Amino acid sequence: EAGEAEAEEVNALCFTAGAAGLLLVLAPASQQVELRWLSVVLGVARRRLRLASADECVDLFGAVPGRVPPVPLRAGVRVLCHPSLGECAELWGSSGDPLHILRVQSPRVALPHLAAAAARGLAPGEPAFAWLPPPGVWHGSLDDALDSMAAAAEAMWRDAATRQRPHSQRPGLVSETASGYLKQQQLQAPNLGDGGSDGDSDGGSGGGVVAPELGLVVDSSLSVLARKLRMVGVDTRVAGEVIKGQQPAGGEGQGSPALSPAAAAEAAAANGGGAEAVRGGGRSAARRNVGLLRVGIVPSLFDEHMRSAALEGRLIVMNAGAKRAAGALPGAAYRLLATDASAQFAELLAVLELSGLVDAGGSRCGICNGDEWQTLRPDEVEAGQVPHAVLRVQPVFYRCGACMQMFWPGDKYESTMDGLRAEGRDVPPRRAGTAGVAWRPPVPSAPARPPTEDRRRPPKTGTLHSTMRMKFSLDE
Repeated sequence: EAGEAEAEEVNALCFTAGAAGLLLVLAPASQQVELRWLSVVLGVARRRLRLASADECVDLFGAVPGRVPPVPLRAGVRVLCHPSLGECAELWGSSGDPLHILRVQSPRVALPHLAAAAARGLAPGEPAFAWLPPPGVWHGSLDDALDSMAAAAEAMWRDAATRQRPHSQRPGLVSETASGYLKQQQLQAPNLGDGGSDGDSDGGSGGGVVAPELGLVVDSSLSVLARKLRMVGVDTRVAGEVIKGQQPAGGEGQGSPALSPAAAAEAAAANGGGAEAVRGGGRSAARRNVGLLRVGIVPSLFDEHMRSAALEGRLIVMNAGAKRAAGALPGAAYRLLATDASAQFAELLAVLELSGLVDAGGSRCGICNGDEWQTLRPDEVEAGQVPHAVLRVQPVFYRCGACMQMFWPGDKYESTMDGLRAEGRDVPPRRAGTAGVAWRPPVPSAPARPPTEDRRRPPKTGTLHSTMRMKFSLDE
């Protein structure tokens, strides 16, 4: 087919992976398989994943090492395939016989069929074949992630300086034409922070710059920081976060999300009630789930969200007091030094070299992190989505195309954005480490004092040091 790569040699690697079973991993012969990445894909501990021994290759996989064909020969073997192999017109590899090779044409179609035809001994419903995610987007170290972010940021600013696409082609942004229209109508761009709710006049965002493709996933304790980053256009997920209306109903401990403490406090303040009223009972129980009341945390989803985000190439951001070791995380991680949301916001923008986003005007939905925006006139707003008092006076509304949260212009937007600009410009020095270990700027040390006479050790005879001292009469 057009656009397909030429014939590629394929390696078939035999793995045992604990609960994940027996795996036949197909990869280009020119590339190595990163075992830590593969363990993240499988969701198993790295220590559980290992290459099969020579005896296991024969007994469990049916071939000697170095001659394993790219199809399963024994029962209970699953096939996992590198995505680039599906782009080739033809693959060739071992047939199990040293005198012959196996050629596979149209591997995107043929490999799944070959694996399914040979599948035996797998659990019901367990697929015999699966394509692996692209390994190139995953970052195993913080240095790799920061280098990728820096390159993406450079490309972003270069693109913003050379061209502007229409608003309809750049979700989440207000183009120059739309911005001019808003100025003529004395309007503000939508607030994409906490979301409009009854009695609220949030507004938020606009601009003409898209944040780099390398996104973030933050610990659930950093939900306030996540909303700040979203308001300036940084793609930021919160591990364990769900939108209540999009989750199945159930009791506590049965999958229903518990409102995060930060979201509960902010929602309580907005609604004039305490945290108890927000969590249930009282007058707040009868209110619709709007704004931050729609946001909840499901603790059981934390690890899965972290794992999937890391495989997408997202940088993991942890709280300064997080107890989990960096090595236990599924990808590159940065551990914050600051402890309050405002300082964390400034620190992270500085580390990622994105401080300019506070003036760029881009934004994402503060509720769900979506970036698909719909501009509505008052007659296009469905009944009950906006308070009647607001609907009568506002000429334009904005709706998130992902979670359908409504936003409208208001004084809160300007004050919120002014605060974010002030925080983002209060930039600390660049701080970064590797493998999630926080790096602190070195503290200038006082000049070393020469040792006192009674603490000075006599030089050992025969050493270069003592020889040089005798040569230059330093002991006299």
